[in-house]
Amino acid sequence: IIVMASGEEFHYYANDFKKPHTNKDGPLPPAAAGKLRCVLIADTHNQPHTLQLPEGDILIHAGDVLTESGLRHVKEKRKGGLRPTSGGRALVEEFAKWVGEQPQRYKFIIPGNHDSVMELMGAEEVRNILSAHCAPGTVAYVEDGVAALPQCGLRVFGSGYGHWGSHNNAFYREKLEFSAAIAEGVHIFVTHGPCYLPSRRDKHGELRPSSERTIAAVRDSRARLHVSGHCHWAYGMYRPAAESVPFAIASVCSGSWGLGPQLKGRRGDLSGDLRRGGYNVKYKPMVIDIDAPVPSESDSWKYL
Repeated sequence: IIVMASGEEFHYYANDFKKPHTNKDGPLPPAAAGKLRCVLIADTHNQPHTLQLPEGDILIHAGDVLTESGLRHVKEKRKGGLRPTSGGRALVEEFAKWVGEQPQRYKFIIPGNHDSVMELMGAEEVRNILSAHCAPGTVAYVEDGVAALPQCGLRVFGSGYGHWGSHNNAFYREKLEFSAAIAEGVHIFVTHGPCYLPSRRDKHGELRPSSERTIAAVRDSRARLHVSGHCHWAYGMYRPAAESVPFAIASVCSGSWGLGPQLKGRRGDLSGDLRRGGYNVKYKPMVIDIDAPVPSESDSWKYL
């Protein structure tokens, strides 16, 4: 069973994905014994406070924490190169506070192509900020690699890198490399870019591969779940005919770019950002229970 939820609104999806049940059928049930409950989001773009997340074992954010394209909170250094502004760091800090307030015991976060500020800050600084607002050992930030909860054995691979097609090109990489995930063997595989995409005209129709290389790596890693974002319009949970695991595109924002008064919701955008535009939250967080080790409250993330 696959469950999608937001606050008191949720949908169940049976394995065939064709018979959804709504919150009218009853409350969100507890996860079955031995099942890991994952809460999935992506593309929050400075407005995570708009979301109401259900409880779960682990929160996974599949990138695009910010709405940075190099025009807002990234500046040129006097001697060349780029640096994040204090305003950009403040946005990351605000996001970290929100992460620490969420009810899931463990959190796993990757960046995306709109996260130039985080790329320039570097993984260590971002991890320090997140850790300052979360209980010790409960949050992992991964730009490209594997993090594990060693007591239970849960392993999660994450990569914010991709071959992007616009000027929003943080964490750009011409060729993706997934050797760490394949070598370690992982339970959950998280990338900002999706593996498969539906037709824009028919989201329930035939799926087409978006990244053959990522698809092959997911198979070779023996992952039980793939989580992504990036393509807002493709939001949904998919199980291609050739695959044995679900592929989630967990983007919570719409794909429509808005300006000024068109932007709604509880936003973290700094003064002046709204005139440059942004996205509105449209979709609900997803929840999925998978066959994977369930961590105890005493476990702690380790980077492999």
